[in-house]
Amino acid sequence: PGDSGQGSAGQGADDVAVTVEASPGPKESPFNQRMKGDMTGWLSMSSSSESCISEQNRGFQYGAHDFVWGVHFKSDEQPAEVMVTDMTIDRNTGESYIVGTMQGKVTVQGKHVAMNGALDGRLSVTPSMNSYLADTVSSNAATTTLVLDTGGADIFTDGDLVGARVKLLAGTADARLYGCTGTVSSYVNQTRTLTVDSLTRTKDATCSLNTAAGTAIRIYFGMSSFIAKLGKDGRTIWLNKLDTTIAGGSAVITSIAMDPGSAKIYVAGYYGDSRPGVTVDTTLNIYSVDTTTRVSSSTTAATINLIPTDDYGQVSGATTEGNNYQEGFLISYSSLGAYEAHESIKGKAASQQLMISNLKVKTYHPTTSNIINTQILSGRVPATGPTHVTRSDVDYDRGMIAAAGTHVAGRSYSSVTLATSAAQYFPAKGQTLSGTAGSAMDNWYNGLKLTITCGKGMGQVRTIQDYDAATRTAYIQPQFESSDMTPDTTSCYMISGKPTSFVKGVHYASGGIYVAGTATSNTEDSFMCFGKMPDSYKDKADPNNVPVCAQFGNATGGEETVNFVSQYDKDLRVYWTRFIYDKAGSTSESGEIKGIAAVDDLVIVSGTFGYHASRTDEVEIAIQNCTFDTDTVVQGPPVNDRADVATIKKLCRTQVVNLVDIGLLPMQKANPQTSGDKAQTGQVTATQGYVIRNTVPADYINVSTGYTVTSSSNKQYMYVAAFDGSGACRWFHYVAGTSATNGNFMITPTALTHVTPAIGDKPLTGYWKTLWETERLYKGRGQPRDATSAKDVSSEKFDTAVIKAGYIYVAGSVKTTDDSSYADFGVTKYPLECSMGKTIGAKGADVDKLKDAQCAGKVVSSDATYTDVFLAKYATLGAPRTDMTMTTYGSGRQPEVQYIRRTGMSGTAEVATGLVVHDLTAAVYVAGTYTASATTKYQGSDDGEKTKFSATEANDGSYTVTPSLATGVNKNNGDDIFGLSAAGRVNALGCPRQRAGPASTHEEKLGLTGVPDCTMYSHASSTTTTTGFVAKFSDNGDETERGNKNRKTYPSITGTFVTGTNTKFAPCSTESHTLTGTSACSTSAKGCSCLQLVATSKTSGALNYPGDTTATANQGVNNAWSGMRIKIVSGRAAGYEGIVSYSTTSSTTSAATPETATRVDSFYTIPALSTLPDESSTFQLFPWAELNPKLHKRTCDNTDALDHGCAAYGIQWAKTVGWPVGQTLLTRNPYGGPSDVKNGDTGPWQTPKAASTSTAVALDLNLADAVTSTNFYNDYIVYLSQSSVQPYVVTAVAQVTGYTVPPDTTSGGILAISCPAIAAGCPVLTQASGHRYKLEKIKGTSTKGLPENPSVNSKVRQTSTPQVIVMQDSDVYISGTFKGFDQHPFGIEGVDETVGYKSVGDDTYETYLVKLQD
Repeated sequence: PGDSGQGSAGQGADDVAVTVEASPGPKESPFNQRMKGDMTGWLSMSSSSESCISEQNRGFQYGAHDFVWGVHFKSDEQPAEVMVTDMTIDRNTGESYIVGTMQGKVTVQGKHVAMNGALDGRLSVTPSMNSYLADTVSSNAATTTLVLDTGGADIFTDGDLVGARVKLLAGTADARLYGCTGTVSSYVNQTRTLTVDSLTRTKDATCSLNTAAGTAIRIYFGMSSFIAKLGKDGRTIWLNKLDTTIAGGSAVITSIAMDPGSAKIYVAGYYGDSRPGVTVDTTLNIYSVDTTTRVSSSTTAATINLIPTDDYGQVSGATTEGNNYQEGFLISYSSLGAYEAHESIKGKAASQQLMISNLKVKTYHPTTSNIINTQILSGRVPATGPTHVTRSDVDYDRGMIAAAGTHVAGRSYSSVTLATSAAQYFPAKGQTLSGTAGSAMDNWYNGLKLTITCGKGMGQVRTIQDYDAATRTAYIQPQFESSDMTPDTTSCYMISGKPTSFVKGVHYASGGIYVAGTATSNTEDSFMCFGKMPDSYKDKADPNNVPVCAQFGNATGGEETVNFVSQYDKDLRVYWTRFIYDKAGSTSESGEIKGIAAVDDLVIVSGTFGYHASRTDEVEIAIQNCTFDTDTVVQGPPVNDRADVATIKKLCRTQVVNLVDIGLLPMQKANPQTSGDKAQTGQVTATQGYVIRNTVPADYINVSTGYTVTSSSNKQYMYVAAFDGSGACRWFHYVAGTSATNGNFMITPTALTHVTPAIGDKPLTGYWKTLWETERLYKGRGQPRDATSAKDVSSEKFDTAVIKAGYIYVAGSVKTTDDSSYADFGVTKYPLECSMGKTIGAKGADVDKLKDAQCAGKVVSSDATYTDVFLAKYATLGAPRTDMTMTTYGSGRQPEVQYIRRTGMSGTAEVATGLVVHDLTAAVYVAGTYTASATTKYQGSDDGEKTKFSATEANDGSYTVTPSLATGVNKNNGDDIFGLSAAGRVNALGCPRQRAGPASTHEEKLGLTGVPDCTMYSHASSTTTTTGFVAKFSDNGDETERGNKNRKTYPSITGTFVTGTNTKFAPCSTESHTLTGTSACSTSAKGCSCLQLVATSKTSGALNYPGDTTATANQGVNNAWSGMRIKIVSGRAAGYEGIVSYSTTSSTTSAATPETATRVDSFYTIPALSTLPDESSTFQLFPWAELNPKLHKRTCDNTDALDHGCAAYGIQWAKTVGWPVGQTLLTRNPYGGPSDVKNGDTGPWQTPKAASTSTAVALDLNLADAVTSTNFYNDYIVYLSQSSVQPYVVTAVAQVTGYTVPPDTTSGGILAISCPAIAAGCPVLTQASGHRYKLEKIKGTSTKGLPENPSVNSKVRQTSTPQVIVMQDSDVYISGTFKGFDQHPFGIEGVDETVGYKSVGDDTYETYLVKLQD
């Protein structure tokens, strides 16, 4: 904690007391029952001794999670960025895998452990091709306008390159513009003109000189990728890469997952030429890790060309893609980093435009994913079974007779022409995308019964003996009774019967690799293919591998976007693909899939819809819903031969015309969301179609919001959908308004995860894989005696702490843009005070009444301009309510929403970027970003961090440190982003340590007192840059772990009653009650009574009575006591509990001064009293509910009994990730830097100019150190090293006496130096000898010591963003990006506060990985 001065008992002045309460669970052997070897019964395997601690409480834990190590993924130069995209963890070993993009060399290093090159702890990889295009400037131009010599006209088109980074190199008249960077804002192809926003340089800010002809330039627009494996202690095990064969190409890994069974890893992403306007043939390079060097091999292990040839009949030769073309990939590696297999998500035609992006991959038991599994959960109809034992006929087909039948006297048969929907053609073998016809379905109906069900001939039943598919003619026996009874076009028919052999199998997951993503096409009728099916699903007599390909419609050639989910096996063979798309109108605003999770036999996706930057079209989201049948062949009716083509639905059926049965009935839709028609299979035309938007109605579900949704740039809605292992949509949930008028909001689900609580691989008891079993509760922790399941109901045995199995969590951001709009999640199960015994809370329920507010599920942001964070928890499978209503918490296939949390602060923007859940406790860790409310609330500021010191120069040349305390500064003065300060928990364990000393002492180190401060301080003095955070939510929002109530600091209110006129069974008057809204209290079905209360206690901060000076303006239903729960604790009527509401009548005061008054106030109470209290009775007032979340309110009013600190509902602690080392105003060292940190403005080790003119008094600088001002280096010293290998030993420290700007294009300028302590002068450095130098700024302009705010104003640009968060056991891993830490390095609290990770430049993203441990 640091030395903060002695307290009375020897403790630090601001140290907090900690009470340790022992609360053990069972101490006996936790797994004391096992099956006997002969499987005949149970056998006790318990230990004979008892443990001193319970099995789940091994030692004392804060649950606070401190940082324990960090790793830096470092860029080699500005502006080549290194950005993490995803990570995963091996839960068996604790080894982590992290993937991301790089635009040049990436180096993995850390300063907390020995990760230097000598110990093989620092690894680097470099792409085989540059991620930039090198060019030159053709002529003099304005500072921000660059005319290219060659590149633009041949490679790009107008509008390309926007957002690309540029960097100036050699070639100018001098080197003063070397290293200047900017971002492209426009490009004009005809004139080859790039316009950049500005040209800046880390050292000396704006580059104000014009570029001269011949200036070399790099344009960074491509990306390569890295894959890193790290040990549990943060050491790098190996480092691999993925790149392309062209300069500026893109090879982007977007997601990674692993198989804990085999330790294989799977990565997904996309690759292309990065040039939207033109076509450049591109190849993806895949590498294996060299086990000797532990980095990528020098040769490729495999390659993939754009539109590659395949072995499933789609591309057989070289094919050139069109513009706007980008493919997806899925690659598997061993745990050693060795390449194993790959598959592409690609187009199939020359000049095709296709953009695959946003790929995400998750796994569930991939090791067994190639095994066909038709088993389902117990208690349901088996998935497979021969239909010859069915008790009812199969209804094959029905329709209207198309042409009158025949009746010929003396003939034994008749004929009749069936409807145009009758079966005519089998699908073509495999998947022939050219529209090739399948074989005719002659004889298909043979042996079945034809029944005339209406019209002429009604009631006749005949057997079909022959069927001609081309004419749809059925020949029946015996013939119809007479010509008068021969059916005609007025007749209805049904074809039915009992097939002798037919298996209606449905594929359930034995495991799989699930890939979700987005596909966009601008080419009419273009295809995309996902790979080939497993060999076990080949069609009969088809030698080819069966492809899985779908088609865009966009007949007008416009842009069409769809989202998809695919299931692959361990060999990367694809089972099925399902699409989520916009079926309304001629355009497509399908949104984007934002998250994916795989749990048991379900894959869950979350996504958005309704947003478009410019369009205002109708949006109607459809989710495909069909089963992947496990039949390898189809059996026809009894007398038919086996069909040639399987009807496995790798894709849902996409035909313009309706389909008819070809033998798989009876079945309804794959997963009927509502009662409807039976599903149909087959086709009625010779050619097949695969257009996604032509999906047949039986094979998709409409996400119907109840009103017309129109795309907009300021509206966005969300959905969550669950598919089973067969590709059927098991449930979906959407969030929208209840009408167009209150749907003005933006909601984005940015992260999704799942939890399946377990101990010893056994699920916790509760709702588990069933919709109908009642919940069983086992008190205490451990296992039931039969060892059938594990459970955790917490050590206090509170039912509200039960962690039920199988939940989905979604986090994201929400912004409601007006006061009448809200994001409507529908009814929620928790808090229980609202859901139990009530029927309110359905979507659209009124939230004006207090009884609706807790579980209405209507979320409003705290600000109309900025976003808040939301967290929603869903049951993986819905469950029935247990109260008397017997209704579900969801409607139809809408799942049970457990709870919703919302947190954030008005005036600041909060965004969730990742979340993870602890499998046992269900604690949720959310990572994200926030922006500050003011420029004064930054890390190291005086505001809330009060120490300030100055250095005074002494006569002997040293510096004497004298502390000088800042004035007018308060502790805990940061932004209360998560409401913890308002909730009275500003010092909650787990929050960052305070950066301030006590009022009468001082600190010289960053640790300071160690007292937590739950208010947030941003990295930068800015309200626009983001700061990363991680927050911990408890599973039960109204209490923290171990029963420590969030509201424990809420002031208690006690008192007595006044008997008389207004303590009565009847209501006080005709006024309304908080629970009855605008209606009179007497209208309550529970009755209404009146009480007169006298408050007798006052706790600091509490209101003495409702009418005192702080509550006078809040009388009536908004009074501070209205809505509170009253409990009569002693005397007459003891045991009564109700909800009170202030009455404006019959209130009296005995004195004029509120502080000395005895106040008698009248309150309505619901329910009605059964016994009247008297003067002997006493009461207590409590909040109506423990820390109500108040999702439907913008603000959390501190004086409202129900709202106090509602943003902190469920939050245990929150902390920022990262700290700018040296930014705090701290004691200076002799060179001017803080006493325990390196100076912020310290450059890297550099080599002098190659053809150096360095002498003992002059140092010829590296190009990277060129600046434009001769005074720039006045306040610097320079470390000189004649070492040639790391670590570079300082030979001498030189003073800087002057600087000359670069004399030519190869020099960084001449630095005049002196070494007074060395008679012969400074050592001479040469590049040829491997010598190095390092510059450090040591003082400000007029005083000794580096000022907090240097001239380059570095503290306004520092920003960080966590991207992903994972967990192993109770350890939390967070990876994200940071930039702008070039002056004050990115440090980790408690781990690296003195060195940090120094940014390569002022505006280049790099990556960090940190671990937090309980």
